[in-house]
Amino acid sequence: MSRPSVHEAPEVRRGRSATWVALVLITVGAACGFLLNADAEPAAQGLLAALAALQVMLALHWRRHRDRKR
Repeated sequence: MSRPSVHEAPEVRRGRSATWVALVLITVGAACGFLLNADAEPAAQGLLAALAALQVMLALHWRRHRDRKR
């Protein structure tokens, strides 16, 4: 992904934000689905939960960094 510019178009900002929201929702949704499944492999549950947490942390870091540049 290209480096965000301070003066980027609103459509670009909305697109980037929508991408992060989609990535986080898909990851968190998959992790919740696996955690609720009693027959799922425990290692897969832990891996997806860790992946969801990492994705949320990256999204929050990106958001703070983007807001600081404005």
